[in-house]
Amino acid sequence: MILFYVIEAVAIYTVLKQHPHDADAAESAARNTMTIPKKMLPLRLALFKQMLLWNKTLTPASVSSTASAFTDSPIASPKVWGPSFSIPSRAGSSTATVDVELPMSTPEDPDTPSNAASDIATKVQSNIVLAPQRVDSPVTKPNKPDGGVPLAQPVDVKALEQQRRQKGLKPGEWDPNTSLLAHRMKELQGRRAYLKNFWYAAAVSEKIKEGKAHGVEMCGEKLVLFRGKDGKVHCLNDVCPHRGAPLSQGWVSEVQGHDCVVCPYHGWAFDEEGVLRDVPAAEKAEAWPRKQLVDSYAVQEKGGFVWLFYGSKNFPADERPPIPYVPELDDPTWKPVYGEIEFACNHWSVFENAIDMAHIHYLHSDSFGNQESPQIRDMTCTHNAYGVKAGFGLHNKPVNKFWEFSQVPIVHVTAQALLPSTSVISFTLGNGLSFTTFVNTVPINGNRTVNRFALVRNLSSDKTGIFNMGAWDRFARQAMVKILTEDKAMVEQLRPEMLPREISVKADLPQIAFRKLRQEYIDMGYGVSPEATENRYRAPDQ
Repeated sequence: MILFYVIEAVAIYTVLKQHPHDADAAESAARNTMTIPKKMLPLRLALFKQMLLWNKTLTPASVSSTASAFTDSPIASPKVWGPSFSIPSRAGSSTATVDVELPMSTPEDPDTPSNAASDIATKVQSNIVLAPQRVDSPVTKPNKPDGGVPLAQPVDVKALEQQRRQKGLKPGEWDPNTSLLAHRMKELQGRRAYLKNFWYAAAVSEKIKEGKAHGVEMCGEKLVLFRGKDGKVHCLNDVCPHRGAPLSQGWVSEVQGHDCVVCPYHGWAFDEEGVLRDVPAAEKAEAWPRKQLVDSYAVQEKGGFVWLFYGSKNFPADERPPIPYVPELDDPTWKPVYGEIEFACNHWSVFENAIDMAHIHYLHSDSFGNQESPQIRDMTCTHNAYGVKAGFGLHNKPVNKFWEFSQVPIVHVTAQALLPSTSVISFTLGNGLSFTTFVNTVPINGNRTVNRFALVRNLSSDKTGIFNMGAWDRFARQAMVKILTEDKAMVEQLRPEMLPREISVKADLPQIAFRKLRQEYIDMGYGVSPEATENRYRAPDQ
């Protein structure tokens, strides 16, 4: 029976798509479309028809900024871990909110299956605030013909084409302000955006050598990092203001008592604040401007990474969000190994994969996963103003006989997702083997991403002594790269933009909670479109 309903819904959607700009024609066509459920079953999908037709009257301004395809009840009133925060959001809106809840198992009994067929209609009816009824055009409609069907209003094709040209729409392209996919498009655009006013891992610390310039690209902007004689790391825009040469291909030298990066094209030298300190070709020193000509960025080293604050210079330093961090990175009883791997896709899919717990039983079945028992058990999820924390249990499977000593009946895992895009996964195996993965997902640009990671092992809890050996460092790094390479092969193929909406279950709670938290910052203006930063030169006063 449900299959018939799905067929009718698809048929109605197809008919509506044929009339994207004529609501009356779309309504008439939908009402007169004959489908199998209409002929064979007394119960029709009237509710879904109305939902599809009502969407014609909705615009982005009529849907609240917190609207989503569904809500997850365990996240609606979360317990707060750590300090309690509340994030301000825009208030005073009287717009309609479409909020459909996805049926899922209750937190008290995670193994109880949900009855999606019976729950969905009830939850749709109870959670939808109806949009204002459509007001007919003041133009008098023509009388009905003998067939009893009202004639459709004539369409002014030239006027319609003019409107579409003004909006920059191509032939056949959906208008995001009127299509049924408007909310989904907004959701996907928000995921592509970079979050400003947060700290990003611009580099692994050990890669920034004294006396050498190191170029990186982050959030669509090209940057140069260099370490001074005092050991501090500095960051400038990687474009010389003289002729646009890349400073990262130059070198670091002391000029007038300042550590400077020297342009390889004409030798111009800029200090840590971007102030011009030397122009070798100038006959007189006063012939060139002694001021800041290159934009500089706030950077800090912490936990083996160089962190760059990507945001407004007017943001008070003492009010900036905290740098993502766990004590294990600097604890002498723990040993980290560092590395990085690049992905040819947008950063959002890469980051969400890191907090997706269910995939490990399938993508990583030969290293940690267990397809014979893939359940994610006793999932809990809480949040504060800067992150989400989840706890759950799973069953691992030793790769071979050697690893059987590490097996336990159930592996207890703690997963954190920290803004803007850092994941922390901690777990303990048999014989006291404890591990933490610390992965920073950094957008290079709109289509490229890099994961800068640390795999940290607890030396003090190793009862075997095997993992205290230095040779383990190379093995641990290779194991981490292997796992991320398996992720890369799948994540680069993901196409969420092909879906009208995504279906989630209880095992996806960390992702859903983080999406909601991140969206609050997007709604407050923290989002930056990738197109806004590509090939952009940022002057010091911007």
